[in-house]
Amino acid sequence: MPPVSVIITCEHASNFIPKPYRHLFIKEHSILATHQGYDIGALSVAKKLKKDLNATLFHSQVSRLLIDTNRSIHHPNCFSRFSKNLIKKDKVLLAQKYYHYHLSRIFQEVEKKIQSKKLVLHLAIHSFTHQLNEETRNNDIGFLYDPKRESEKKICTAWKKKCFLIQPNIKIRMNYPYKGNSDCLTTNLRKRWNSSQYMGIEIELNQKLMNSYFLKKIYIPLLSSLQSVLPQF
Repeated sequence: MPPVSVIITCEHASNFIPKPYRHLFIKEHSILATHQGYDIGALSVAKKLKKDLNATLFHSQVSRLLIDTNRSIHHPNCFSRFSKNLIKKDKVLLAQKYYHYHLSRIFQEVEKKIQSKKLVLHLAIHSFTHQLNEETRNNDIGFLYDPKRESEKKICTAWKKKCFLIQPNIKIRMNYPYKGNSDCLTTNLRKRWNSSQYMGIEIELNQKLMNSYFLKKIYIPLLSSLQSVLPQF
């Protein structure tokens, strides 16, 4: 098996809205500071893992409420209720500047590593709100993968076991609170490269636990334990 090379992405890193589009949010500007505007705490985790795992990091520059880089470009939620009524020309320009720019850099990096005879492990870092409508999400960490890809299942299983050795009371669930093979960036990349070239794991972290103590003492040590799991692959 070729050596594993890690890349990290963070699709909902920012709640920034560029000036030309700020008028879209005048009536609901406060929504940008909520979980709907960005994945709270995700970028902080991604930056720390970049260092600990000696990885390359790519993160989006604008709010998901402007354009969602974790969706297919034709997905109905790629443009939110705030931006979906932009004229076609403006949507194309928006997609070119932020959506395709983000994805093209990731595609190029993955291809470069594959050409260098490396197996790419892609960690997409996200966070989720503890309470969504009537549902309480009962987990601390979610490992999302494609069940049809044995390599992804294997690494998530080994990683989960390692996390339990470090923190036995941690609540880790597989493919929860979302399915790992739903419309998202990792699914997009799986269509381009097979399982001997690419593994895509989406990490979902509970925003309820996004405080400095938990990040430093729990999330980062657990996720960084991947270092000791990779030699098995």
